[in-house]
Amino acid sequence: MKTTLRAGAVLIALSCSGLAVAQESNEVAVHISTAKLKETRGELAGAEQELRLALDKATPAERSAVVNALATLLVRQGRHNDARALTGAQSPQQGSGEDPIQRLITILDSAGGTNETVKDAARQLDTLGTLAVPHLVAALPKLGPFGTLNVLDRLVRYNDPRITTALTSLLDTADPAVVVTIATRVKDMPRAVAVPLAQHIAQAKVEPKVQINALAVLLRYEAAAASTRELAQRLAADTSGESQARLIPTLRGSQEAWVADVFTALMQHASADVRADATLQWILTKKDLTEQQALTAIEALPPEHRLRMIGELRGLHADWVKVGLLMLRTVRQEGTAMDPQALVEEWQWWRMPDESAPEILALGFAPEYAVQGARVVLGAVEKLVARGWALPQSLDARVAQLAAIYSDGWSMLANAVPPDAEDRALTVWQTATDRYSFVRSAVRAERPWHRVVARQLLQTPRSDHVEASFLQRDWTGAPAEAVAALAELAQRWPQNPAGGRLQWHDALVGAFRRHENLPPLVILPLVAAGDTSAWQALVARDANAALEQARGAARLHQHQVSDLASLLSRHGRPTDVPLALRVFELAESLNWGDYSQFVAFFAEQGAGNLDVIRLGRWPIPFGPGQTARMEIAEQAVAGARVHDLGELLQLAPFLDCYTDLMKALAPQIRAEHSATLIAAIDALLARSAAPVKLGDSIPRGIADSIILPHLCTLAGNTSDPAVLPVLQKVLELPGTESGICTTAATAALGVAGASRQKLVLEMLASPKPEVVRVALATAGPRLDAALRDAMRDAVLRLGAALDQVEPFFAKLDLEDRVALGLAVLESERFAKFTPDLSTAALKAVGLRKDVRYLPQLVKGSAHPHPQVRIQAASAIGNTFAREAGAPLIEMLRDDDPNVRSAAQNALTEIANYLDARAQWEQRFK
Repeated sequence: MKTTLRAGAVLIALSCSGLAVAQESNEVAVHISTAKLKETRGELAGAEQELRLALDKATPAERSAVVNALATLLVRQGRHNDARALTGAQSPQQGSGEDPIQRLITILDSAGGTNETVKDAARQLDTLGTLAVPHLVAALPKLGPFGTLNVLDRLVRYNDPRITTALTSLLDTADPAVVVTIATRVKDMPRAVAVPLAQHIAQAKVEPKVQINALAVLLRYEAAAASTRELAQRLAADTSGESQARLIPTLRGSQEAWVADVFTALMQHASADVRADATLQWILTKKDLTEQQALTAIEALPPEHRLRMIGELRGLHADWVKVGLLMLRTVRQEGTAMDPQALVEEWQWWRMPDESAPEILALGFAPEYAVQGARVVLGAVEKLVARGWALPQSLDARVAQLAAIYSDGWSMLANAVPPDAEDRALTVWQTATDRYSFVRSAVRAERPWHRVVARQLLQTPRSDHVEASFLQRDWTGAPAEAVAALAELAQRWPQNPAGGRLQWHDALVGAFRRHENLPPLVILPLVAAGDTSAWQALVARDANAALEQARGAARLHQHQVSDLASLLSRHGRPTDVPLALRVFELAESLNWGDYSQFVAFFAEQGAGNLDVIRLGRWPIPFGPGQTARMEIAEQAVAGARVHDLGELLQLAPFLDCYTDLMKALAPQIRAEHSATLIAAIDALLARSAAPVKLGDSIPRGIADSIILPHLCTLAGNTSDPAVLPVLQKVLELPGTESGICTTAATAALGVAGASRQKLVLEMLASPKPEVVRVALATAGPRLDAALRDAMRDAVLRLGAALDQVEPFFAKLDLEDRVALGLAVLESERFAKFTPDLSTAALKAVGLRKDVRYLPQLVKGSAHPHPQVRIQAASAIGNTFAREAGAPLIEMLRDDDPNVRSAAQNALTEIANYLDARAQWEQRFK
């Protein structure tokens, strides 16, 4: 044998040289070498083919060697006749008495199947196929353990009845060990061989454990047969115990109905392990099994064996929730440490959520499983909630306990508590070990728990720890408590203690913008602190609230100016004037450009307001607002109220719009205002030695000389004689301007009452023409002698200063008028009288057309003023007397052409008159 192996090694070495060797030798040698190589590999057919090719090509000298090699190969295959036919003589080695197949079988009996020599012999026998069967079967009874096992390994490949016959016979006569060996290999044999052998083993008097293998074969091919069922039942009834342990895995997977009965029998076995295995297989096998039946069977097992089933049943019957609950109770009661995932996951707990959730949550886990256990348990409960199950309040505390271990549990709890159960959520929050995580989960779950979130916000210890997302949630329907909390939060930190805004301020302002139910209260602290976005949000939402905030604000901010100006112009009230003044001043400090809205507001709401009027008080600050101040003040004085008379009179000297102020006050003045006016005039008169001269008090704004006449006018409007003395003071002051005197005199006459005539006489005696002129204006058509004489004396005394006297002449009766005119013309000072007085006198006298007054009229022709002379020519001509011709002719010599023209016209008129008179007199003779 060793020689053969060495030859094979040599052939392999030769074959490895490949084509190089073939090129050095002839083709016959190549085929012979290749045949040897294939033969050593067990490729006998290929080797035969190579040798036959060599034989075809062999020379006579080579042919003998090729024939011998081919004959030897044929003998090896048991083809003696073919070898004999090839050589024509006895086959090689046949004469020596050694059978090569028997030699190979002998090798099989020498060692185990892992031996290389045995492997080589086995390969050679396998190449023979069924040709080796008779030899193997014949040798089987004489073989030892190695040979029996190795031969059986060859025979299991063939479906040959001879094998069945031989093995059946051997089962009845062989050693028990051989029987066990055969029984072990039955299941690997083809059906035609295996089934008869198995049936024989089933009926043979062998140990039950041997029959298990036969049962496996019968279950595969003859499962429905009664004999198969009987064998299984017989094995199940074995009291030795060993067969039952092997019987269960043998029956596993069978679809026969009777298998369940066998498992039922095994479920009564004394061994707990057997009962547990049988119960599991019974559950898996019985088609019509109900959950309750399975539960009853499992409950009958010891606790430790119940848990062995959890993996199998969870995957196959996840809907058996009662079974799963039994597992949970068993684990909890026994305190068994198990993988939480294997316990809880995959079961369809949703079928019995009310029963499942408490059991799942009641599970406890060893420290190494704590986090995983909490995650798995909370995940299972979360799935129940997702399917619509409501977590009872009684379980909140346990869920919170687990959430403290696995933080994502807070999310599950927040989703599990019903949205409308905020009081319940508050209870959870109050006892939670991680309030922040619970509230954060509630916010993410969009729970409408306003009070919960608000309380958490107030729990924040630092200004920069406020969670913006808590403010960005939906605050629709927030109760007063939550709103107050938001306001308190803003009040607590209206700005960053380090300066500037806080990152969550935008979120709070955004919440206010989105939710109409959130009142301005929640952002007012930010507005007060100067937050621009908060102010803009307030303005956009509620103009009145924005105004209200500004009204009470201790400080206004630059960014508010524009909005407040607009809001005041649209929504402001008279009570907003103080606010508008503050805003106006702030605008001025910013060099604001457009004050139109302020002007509009004050025009509508600021009429008569003293503070508004003071905007126009001199000195006015220089800048863009200067013109606006003056316009606003001018509008405001139009509504000036007399009850502010004292302050208004103090302001008047400092206002450009003093005239409008006095005009507004005049209609409101009554007798009760006399004292105020008297005091104002007295104060003005006392300010300087000459308070009524033009240009006085310029540093104060308006000159006293301009204000005083207005005060006098107002005093006159009181109609109260009590003001007369102060008016007389004004009249008596030396150097008083004519306008002041005129106004004071007029006012004095208005309040004189019963003493009016006495006052007129005094005024007529005044050296001031303005006073006299006012007194003359009191003249009427029926003057008594005293007034008539006093007026005449006053006119003659002040004739050189009196002007605008025609209205006075017009008020007199015709006789008084002519008499006064004659007195003026006859006065020695006539030439110094004013043109107005002289002209008025000439007109008064000339209207009589009386030649008797011709001498007085002629005096006018000598007056220094040409206008008087012109009037004199006209008056002289109106006499139409011949005597008038001479003075008129004399006036033709006047230096002023207008005078000469007037004289010429007068002469013409007289001539025409005389001619016409003569003609008419001639006619009427």
